[in-house]
Amino acid sequence: QQAEKALKALLQSWGAEARGHSITQLLAAVRDRSPVAPGLEEAGLILDRYYIRSRDPNGYAQGKPGDYFKEHDADAAIAGAEEIIRFCNGLLAR
Repeated sequence: QQAEKALKALLQSWGAEARGHSITQLLAAVRDRSPVAPGLEEAGLILDRYYIRSRDPNGYAQGKPGDYFKEHDADAAIAGAEEIIRFCNGLLAR
């Protein structure tokens, strides 16, 4: 959620529209104005995959979301979100 907020703040600082919850789509809007490293796009894909399924108790045929998400998944998502936030902060500081 913090990566989403950072991307929206960046886009809004440029006077651009910032809607939706898809990190991938928000990064695409940023890419229209500034280069975005491929690593950020990968991080966005990971975060988007977790947005609904990790919260929805009916997102899987059996079991709960916690059965499908492990510590290394969380670590990768957090690292990606932090990278996106640093990227946005760097552009906002200019």
